[in-house]
Amino acid sequence: MSHATYLYPGYDPHPWIERLKAWDPQNAFPYMLEADANVHWWEPPWSQFRGASSGVRGNFAAEPRWRIPMDKAFAAPRIDFYDVQQFALDRQALLEQGLDRPDVLFAAGWSRPVPDLQLITFYEDIQLQDIGETAEKAGRTDEALTAYWSVVRFADRLGASPLDIARFCSNRLHRDAYKHILALLRSKGRADEAGMVDSALSALPRFDYSLERPGYPSVEATATRSAWVMVVSAVFVALLGAAAALWLVFVIALKWKADLGVSRLLNRLASPLCFAPPSLLLASMALFLGFYPYARSIAQFHSYKELEYGYAPVLMGLYDVTRFGNLNDVWLSHMFWPTVWCALVALVGACVLAWVHSRPRPDRPDAT
Repeated sequence: MSHATYLYPGYDPHPWIERLKAWDPQNAFPYMLEADANVHWWEPPWSQFRGASSGVRGNFAAEPRWRIPMDKAFAAPRIDFYDVQQFALDRQALLEQGLDRPDVLFAAGWSRPVPDLQLITFYEDIQLQDIGETAEKAGRTDEALTAYWSVVRFADRLGASPLDIARFCSNRLHRDAYKHILALLRSKGRADEAGMVDSALSALPRFDYSLERPGYPSVEATATRSAWVMVVSAVFVALLGAAAALWLVFVIALKWKADLGVSRLLNRLASPLCFAPPSLLLASMALFLGFYPYARSIAQFHSYKELEYGYAPVLMGLYDVTRFGNLNDVWLSHMFWPTVWCALVALVGACVLAWVHSRPRPDRPDAT
């Protein structure tokens, strides 16, 4: 079912779609998948009409393999894209595999199958223009209204979906159908009905990402700042980590070099790097604390929308700030274990310094 619209050679989605239709016959989604799998509007012979939408629409209307499933989809009592079920399944599978990573769960949501909205647009035009407007011009008002209202009812069911793209499409379908209905009712002098439709048209929301999520711009700005903190901290962790490792090598080598000149050289090299271990610890803590507000187990996310709202801003902020490979792989283990390692390096360094400080100096046996 997930590959109903994908052109994998030798893959036939129809058996899975038929099973889905039999399991959930009241849902419009399987019928839209069936229409999508039967006809690909970007392929011949349909692609020859790409420049003329009326040509594509007319040929689709005459193609029963597409028209019949779309008729059933628009007449179905509900629309469920199974996004809730897929989110729960993806989360369960990742947890079972030990991948408690919000970024992987977020990416898994991109594979959700959705119908080709272009096909919905084609069917909408068939209802509004080919059927509705034709009946209206012929004086068959009830037939025209029936075609117009069928689009409204489908848009009502489509708008109940939590998917943003479905709600966006629902608003557009509502607006197009209401305009046709309003013009027809006014032309027939049905002022009361026209007034109700006009009110419904005026009440349609303007789909806006920030309006759908109050406070989202401020959340996005905060996440971008956090992304900068994480990236800068990660760069310092890399640089200071190399400096701390080099300092540790120099300090340990001091034990094995009894020659005074070599010891002085090693000490001269190690001294400027003595700041690296404590600085490395601080940089690592900044990296960990910068991401910690976003460090939630995927078991705590109950919907894809919650994951998108709570985690996507910082992830997108990281990709906007930099594309330094693994620096974009942010999850709790990447933040936690480097911090532990840096603390261990700082502890070992402190112990080595104390030991070096206490050992006798060859040039002054009475001093340490």
